[in-house]
Amino acid sequence: NYNIAAGIDNSTLNRLVSEVYKSVYPTLFKSAIDVKDLGISSVGFDVNTAPTIDFVSSSLISSQIMDMLKTNQLGATSDLATKETAKMVDLVTAASFGINLNAVLTINYTAGGTPTAVQAMVKAIINIQTSTVGGQNLLTVQAVSATIATYPANPTLEDLLNKAFIPFFIPYLNKNILSPISIPTLQYQSLMVSLPVPSVQQPNLVTYAALGTTQPDIPVPSAWPSNCVFIGLDTTVLRLAASIPFPMGPRSSFDWNIISGIVEAQVQAPTNIQVNGDGSLSATIVADALAQLTLHTPWPLPNVSFGPRATASLSATFQPLVLNGAVYITIEGIPVPRFSFDWGIPSWINWLFLPLQEGLSAALNAVFGPLIGNVLKFPPIKIFSLPPMSFNLGGKQITINLSSAIPSSKNSMLILDVQASVS
Repeated sequence: NYNIAAGIDNSTLNRLVSEVYKSVYPTLFKSAIDVKDLGISSVGFDVNTAPTIDFVSSSLISSQIMDMLKTNQLGATSDLATKETAKMVDLVTAASFGINLNAVLTINYTAGGTPTAVQAMVKAIINIQTSTVGGQNLLTVQAVSATIATYPANPTLEDLLNKAFIPFFIPYLNKNILSPISIPTLQYQSLMVSLPVPSVQQPNLVTYAALGTTQPDIPVPSAWPSNCVFIGLDTTVLRLAASIPFPMGPRSSFDWNIISGIVEAQVQAPTNIQVNGDGSLSATIVADALAQLTLHTPWPLPNVSFGPRATASLSATFQPLVLNGAVYITIEGIPVPRFSFDWGIPSWINWLFLPLQEGLSAALNAVFGPLIGNVLKFPPIKIFSLPPMSFNLGGKQITINLSSAIPSSKNSMLILDVQASVS
């Protein structure tokens, strides 16, 4: 029951993390933390290689989150029923992933003496959180737990570090590295879209959203594009985003002695949108032809005013277009239709009008052709904006740039493969 999916694969996120790491190291990821507990004065740490993300949702994550829920570390009551606890664990686990930080730790002791230097792997669990700030849906991340493994293994030292150092290292990660990262979701102008529901579905992290305010259920994992940021929109979103009022085309007036009048044309918003295999969109556009005519009758009969109307359905093809940080659909050339008119002429004047009907139909179609052609030259229709993703880390402005969207189709959705880079 979702309408929108957006996400990233593990390898692409690791590439972006590596680029960010190179920009901020050693301002971040290298420091020392005062401990003053369990005989440890402070611990220096140097995460000397880029952290790596692991989207494998392991039993370790579930068990750690279960322990945290039971001890009220996540703001939940410790007396939850077993069923309620299991459900909360599933929800939190679905929105969590692992991060590995390879570090050199230098342990300084309260009693003095020679510090201990050890190679260690810090394995942290990162939870994705959603919120709305100032009307904008946001994704943020927080470390909820971490454990240390030393190389070579030293169980006694590991236990000491997990008890003394980790309670200080997690707040360091959150305050200095993770909390500043705030990712806005796609922006859809007037459409109301729910808070996204994040889910780690190896090898992807996917956020699902639905039209309206009710969040969708997390669907079963699907095969999404790789080596990119991907965005998927179903046809309901495309149709509603394209349901904008289209202006009337320019009027045209004429005087053919026997008949004179004013004509104008209008097209309606695209309907029956379908996504083709190449990512183009097939749709139906209804064109309306409107006229206000005067039939000049012989004296002593009065002139007759009437308003013929005609409607025609056009088969149109749209192509996705990325322009100035937004995704549009733009119409390709389509043939101008021929209209059959409902004349609305009074029956008492049929004897005079019938001989003129065929010629008038041809003449009006000749007039409406250019009008419809002009109306169909409407500008690209905006579907959504790619959000600006910029945040400050260690005093440096980090910007995630999205570009080069390649369209395709999957499960009747429009899929956009977007390349991401760091600057």
